[in-house]
Amino acid sequence: MAIFKQPQDLKAELIRLFEGDPCTLFAGAGTSAFAGLRTWQEYLYALAAVLTKYEPDLATVMLKRIKRGQLLEAAHSYLESTDMPIGEKYDQLVVQLKTEHYDPFRLVPLASLPFEAIVTTNYDRALLEAWTRYHRKAPFLAEKNDPTLKAAAFVNHFFIARIHGREEVPQEMVLEVQHYEQLEKDTVYQDFLHNLFMRRKCLFL
Repeated sequence: MAIFKQPQDLKAELIRLFEGDPCTLFAGAGTSAFAGLRTWQEYLYALAAVLTKYEPDLATVMLKRIKRGQLLEAAHSYLESTDMPIGEKYDQLVVQLKTEHYDPFRLVPLASLPFEAIVTTNYDRALLEAWTRYHRKAPFLAEKNDPTLKAAAFVNHFFIARIHGREEVPQEMVLEVQHYEQLEKDTVYQDFLHNLFMRRKCLFL
């Protein structure tokens, strides 16, 4: 793994990368954090604060799991709440993603790079909004549990894939252990990843 100590070194590596075969960006949570969204741990703490209003005992368990690094189990604590209204529970999954510093256009320089596709495990719209801002058009979207994800494996044009769900449908967001177990049995998801890693050059960020 390359380590870059100077900005010009990173720039040179990116130039080399894009001069070769087309490249797909695989973006993780750090990308969204740069746009002002919460990190995964911060997100769970925010959800625990919401849970405290309804089930303080369960929130205490959730906080202990976060501190132990059991993040998927902590998310399960939030989702298993029975006292919180279901609508409020899912609404807060979206509300607590963002901070007051959210600015998707901080990602415009990243979105301006000539990627052939962007794949992300993030639920938010930051990369979508940044890409649309720079290119002045909406991209093809491939979404979890939607025929578009199956289609994305065969398209020859740019797309953005949110493979772990989207904030527009919080019930589909992948948060806990059970959700990941379901993904292991999801043939469309598995086929998408197989095609991605076997046929495309990926830059993980």
